[in-house]
Amino acid sequence: MSPKKECTTRSTSLQAKDSRIGIIGKGVIACGLAATIGIRYSACRKQFGPAKGEEIPVLDYPLQRHRLFPFLAGHFTLRTFQNKFWEHFTGYMMRVMQGEKSTELADFAKEIHALSSSAKPVAT
Repeated sequence: MSPKKECTTRSTSLQAKDSRIGIIGKGVIACGLAATIGIRYSACRKQFGPAKGEEIPVLDYPLQRHRLFPFLAGHFTLRTFQNKFWEHFTGYMMRVMQGEKSTELADFAKEIHALSSSAKPVAT
C-alpha cells in the first residue's frame, strides 16, 4: 500500500472511531438528562394520599423507584466507561500522531474499534 493510501486509510479509520466515541458521549448525556427529568418529575408530582391529608410524592412508591433508579445507575456506569475510554483513546491518538508503529498499538486499535462499535448501541 502506498504511503498516501495508508495515511488516508488510517485517517478515515481514526475519524470513524472518534465519531463513534462522540456518539457514545451524546448517548451518556441523553441518558443522564432523561433520568434527571424522570426523577425530578416523580419527586414533584403528588398523587393519592389519605382522604384528608397531604398527597404522597410519586417517587415515594417503591415501584416508581424500581423503574427510575436503574436508569440513573446506567447513566453513571456509562459515564464512567466513557470517561475512561476517552482517556485511553486520546493516549492512543497521541501515540499514532507521534508516528509510533508497533504490534501493541495495532492490537490496541482493534480493541478500541471493538469497544467503540459495541458501546455505541448500548449508550444510544
